[in-house]
Amino acid sequence: ALGAPLEKVPAIGPSLRRGAQAVGKQTYGRFQDSYSAFLLTARTEMWKAMPRGMDKSAWGQTIRNMTGGLESRALGIGPSQRAHEATWIAFSPKYLRSTLGLFEQASHLGTQEGREAARILAGTAGAAVSLYIAAGIAMGKGEDEVATGLNPLGGKKFLSYNINGDWVGVG
Repeated sequence: ALGAPLEKVPAIGPSLRRGAQAVGKQTYGRFQDSYSAFLLTARTEMWKAMPRGMDKSAWGQTIRNMTGGLESRALGIGPSQRAHEATWIAFSPKYLRSTLGLFEQASHLGTQEGREAARILAGTAGAAVSLYIAAGIAMGKGEDEVATGLNPLGGKKFLSYNINGDWVGVG
């Protein structure tokens, strides 16, 4: 994204661009590679833990939704829409789509896949609340402050603690 403007700097533009690309490969590129390796390991371990009797394609869809592997390009979403989403959708459009896919899958409780997706979502929500409470205990927060953060109608206070004037939470 910075390459084109750097090219316009007289005399040193191309070398600045190459330098910026090298820094990007050594920082962001390494992080991206390590994160991809983590996701591959997570997907492999989830595949090994497939519930008995579950359809392999349905389990693959569940794993894809759990690990943010729902590819926008494969869904037929154009490059301009993907660029817009990457700019405006908080962390990752792929994770948002995958999470929504998991919720959609969980809406079919009559199927094994739906029950498994609902179990995954309930476990994730339970883990987030447990993490919030454990963090409050570790920081010495009172019961009232912990209870305030458990109210989903509390806006930015939901699952968050006031630390030096900032609301810091699970998300």
